[in-house]
Order: sequence, then C-alpha cells, then structure tokens
Amino acid sequence: MKTGEFNILVAEFFGECQDILDKATLDYATENDRLANFKELAIILDTTPGEVLMVYFMKHLISIRNYYKGRQSNREDIRGRFKDAVNYLILGLALVEEERDAKQGSSNLT
Repeated sequence: MKTGEFNILVAEFFGECQDILDKATLDYATENDRLANFKELAIILDTTPGEVLMVYFMKHLISIRNYYKGRQSNREDIRGRFKDAVNYLILGLALVEEERDAKQGSSNLT
C-alpha cells in the first residue's frame, strides 16, 4: 500500500472509530461518565472496570485472530472488529488516566 493510500485509510478509520465512540455514548455511558458501563458491570461482577474492559477487548482480538485463520464472521465485517478493538484501547487508556488522576488527587489531600 502506498503512503498516500495508507494515510487516507488511517484518517478514515479513525474518523469511523470516533463516530462509533460518539454513538456508543448513548447506550453505554452517562452524561457525566463515559466509562459508566465498565464501572457498573465491575460492581455487579465484583471485579475492576479494567478487567471488564479486557473481556470486551479480548472478544474482538479473538475475532481478528479467527479472521486470519480463515474463519470469518457472518455478523460483522472485520473492519468493525478492528474499530472496536481500537476503541477499547482508547477506553482503557481513559480508565488508566482516570485512576491516575484519582490517585494524584488523593495524594494531594494528604
């Protein structure tokens, strides 16, 4: 793939990722917390929001692996799996940043 084609692919792909994140907000987040879905399920399952995220993320990695092994999904195009995987990485980063901010905030109080 030529550099120009690659750059177009990247720009379009990340734009599509952003669109998915924006639309998913309506179903999985609250107005005040984009990460609410992970936190709520973590409470129900007695685990951490990061562990919940990893389950969702790994589901997409397994689908991508299966694609490369010749097993294609009938439900979703492989591009969608890549977009979801990237979005879960972004959401995971948001969880890490939120935890870091909370720790720094609590250490500033002591």
